[in-house]
Amino acid sequence: MTQDALIDVNPETGPRKRRGFVGPHVAQWLADQTRHIQAERCRRCRADVLRGLDDMWAAGPIEVDPTPLSALGEALALLAGRRTIACEHWHGLRFTRRGRWQITSRPAGTFRGDVYASHLCGAPALPSIPSNFAKPVVDDDLPGAPPPF
Repeated sequence: MTQDALIDVNPETGPRKRRGFVGPHVAQWLADQTRHIQAERCRRCRADVLRGLDDMWAAGPIEVDPTPLSALGEALALLAGRRTIACEHWHGLRFTRRGRWQITSRPAGTFRGDVYASHLCGAPALPSIPSNFAKPVVDDDLPGAPPPF
């Protein structure tokens, strides 16, 4: 057997190009596109939810209630058996699960990100706080607008 037979070389055109190869830049772009958090409705109860992928390495689909929790709300969610998930800016908006280290070192409402409870159909509302993310820019905030003082 010759080497040409092993690597599939055509004598007229040279080696065959690999199909299906995804370069690192394409793989990163694809990963960024598939981790977007979207506002949707629950398929069972039709309540508003945020849907996206959690964690960085073992991403799985997750639905959370769209109301940011206070520290008390996070404690009540954990007592009810619901997971808590942080939404942070890390190369875009990302969901990350909160474990005991994140909960004790950065309680809900004390860092630049929001904490949400995993969605449970028919669950009562939990204590919440306003979002920690920067407010969207409106016309009054643009350059040339009158100062607020």
